[in-house]
Amino acid sequence: MSSLNTHTGNDRPSATPITRTSSSATAVSLSVKNGFGELVEKLATVNGDIEKLDSEEKGQVLDIGELRQDISTLQAEVEHTKLAQNNRIDEILDEVKNDTKDEIAKRLEGDIGAIITESVAEQVKQQVETWARKFDAPKFVAKLERGLERNNGLLERGITQLENSRSRHANSTFDIYDDFTMPLGPIKRKDGGVSDLFPGSLRDLFSYDAITLRQLLEEYHLHPLREPADNLNRFLIFIGSRSLIQG
Repeated sequence: MSSLNTHTGNDRPSATPITRTSSSATAVSLSVKNGFGELVEKLATVNGDIEKLDSEEKGQVLDIGELRQDISTLQAEVEHTKLAQNNRIDEILDEVKNDTKDEIAKRLEGDIGAIITESVAEQVKQQVETWARKFDAPKFVAKLERGLERNNGLLERGITQLENSRSRHANSTFDIYDDFTMPLGPIKRKDGGVSDLFPGSLRDLFSYDAITLRQLLEEYHLHPLREPADNLNRFLIFIGSRSLIQG
């Protein structure tokens, strides 16, 4: 029966060492399979020995009790190994869980900037989409263009008024009887242009005939009067002169 005893005792299957790596779960699975596989082979060997002995001559004495003891020992080893492996599996699963947490934390720490950027970009995209649904883009653009045109018009009129104010201030210093040749400050019309009939000096203005003078007033939307002297004074007042022709 010594051949049977070689299957028990010091040849108890040992668990395959498992290191703490990212593939711990795979190592645990292989260790369990190897350990239980060896025990199953031992049980099969014992059962084969029993069948062999049963077929031998009836005169041979069989130590059935010893065989049963071998089987009981192997079964105990199986249970012991199973319990040990289950405990080890639980430990490794805890280690894997902790490793996973550490790995996730490091990854998040390294990529936090990218995560924030993606989040902000998504929020901006959603806000733009909401704005696009709420507003009619072509109509909104047209409204902006009209507002811009209106503002530009106001700006141009403001510039024209400022320039006319400066010209009138300069014209107010002239004496119509002494400064005939002094250049007159030009006065712009509402459209921003200066009439071709605008006189360059008081001498030019006084040289206009009645018809030309009326045309000059009409260029600046000034209602002409009957008398040429009145029309002349009207224009002098318009350009800022403080001196008038005495009738």
